[in-house]
Amino acid sequence: MDVNPVFENIRAHLPNLTKSEALVARYILNNETKVGLGTGASLAAATGVSEITVSRLLRKLGYKGLRDFKLRLVSVDPEGYVHSEERLARLLSIPESARIEAESRAIQKLSSQLTRPEWQEMINCVFNAERIFVTGFQTVRGMAEDFTRRLGIVRDGVRFISVRESGLAEWAPPASSIENTRNVLILVDILLYAKEAEITCAIARRMGFDVVVLSDEFNNWAYEHTDFVFHAESKTGLFLESTAALNSLLNFIVHSVAERSPVQSRERIDNWYALTKELGMF
Repeated sequence: MDVNPVFENIRAHLPNLTKSEALVARYILNNETKVGLGTGASLAAATGVSEITVSRLLRKLGYKGLRDFKLRLVSVDPEGYVHSEERLARLLSIPESARIEAESRAIQKLSSQLTRPEWQEMINCVFNAERIFVTGFQTVRGMAEDFTRRLGIVRDGVRFISVRESGLAEWAPPASSIENTRNVLILVDILLYAKEAEITCAIARRMGFDVVVLSDEFNNWAYEHTDFVFHAESKTGLFLESTAALNSLLNFIVHSVAERSPVQSRERIDNWYALTKELGMF
């Protein structure tokens, strides 16, 4: 499958864009079939930025203007990214070596996320929190639950919450006991985004939580609630969107939190091994 060079160009530039520019860039990636019909004004309105920001982004991407950008955009049918026929073609035409290479590149690209200043700030925030609430939706819920257990091995106070099942009962009684502690919400989501995700983030921020969102390369909405938004590439040419890089991102968080206090982390895992041995689990 040929990949539209416009989208490859945008993804390559994402780590070096400003927050406003990245917002427009991700909107383009997430709305491939609409952008070609729009104007600079409509693109600015859809993303809540100025037309100057849109123009600056296009120049930074190497295009002379919106007309040049749209001409290149339509050179490859963007709808192929979502059509079932194209997904079937991926099953039939992409060699295994190419799939492995694409998955590997997606994980390697995480370096652009881990070297951001916000990464260290986020790790400090998670390490110093008194309570950490983790939630995940739809196809990545299981991944979020596994992350909760793994993070719980290296520090106290980590709990998975199921928003749809509990209705955030964990945050209800009494409000003062929540608001007077250092709390973090870590939210994991991927296309198509769960409708509860953004609402949950908004509630958490209103209650004074720090919020961390771990998502795919198309997520735009999270920046309205936090600067701790970290992206993992999901479009690697597989039949379904890949979660390999997202899972690696979660693993890096566990490692980085453990790294903040090696002695404490070792004591915790030694104690955990002793308990599991006594239980006869291994």
